[in-house]
Amino acid sequence: MRMTKKTYVESILEGIKQSKQENLDIDVRYLITVDRRGGPLVAKETVKLAEEFFLSTEGIVLGLDLSGDPTVGQAKDFMEPLLEAKKAGLKLALHLSEIPNQKKETQILLDLLPDRIGHGTFLNSGERGSLDLVDFVRQHRIPLELCLTSNVKSQTVPSYDQHHFGFWYSIAHPSVIC
Repeated sequence: MRMTKKTYVESILEGIKQSKQENLDIDVRYLITVDRRGGPLVAKETVKLAEEFFLSTEGIVLGLDLSGDPTVGQAKDFMEPLLEAKKAGLKLALHLSEIPNQKKETQILLDLLPDRIGHGTFLNSGERGSLDLVDFVRQHRIPLELCLTSNVKSQTVPSYDQHHFGFWYSIAHPSVIC
């Protein structure tokens, strides 16, 4: 039997509830993922699912994560469901600027004022990045989730010592290393 996205999320939430009942000292928050490969229709369904769990899980499900292959689809295709999620009070974590030359795409997603940026690899990468985008992220203090190993393994960053974490750290911008 194939597990639906809803039953998958329910099983994760059950594990979280069990850990709380066992008084394990953990504080878990969960983001439901929209995978770009599913397209805007699946994104709309996922937002509805996230809204349902957001309202019924007493703060465990906090938001939505847009991720997946950055070459699939365009940001504008996901605007309607992402705006609906934001309107419902869901937090947004948006993977963006993971590949070079996506200034327009990145700005469209940044205009949503996400609560967190995933990767942001090419926000500030020389001729491929943009000082305007960096200034926008800094002005709005949007934290970055930086995945060093993922970036090096996927070869979007040539090495750890050339990783963009160094840039964000040097300007004391809120960042999380994953």
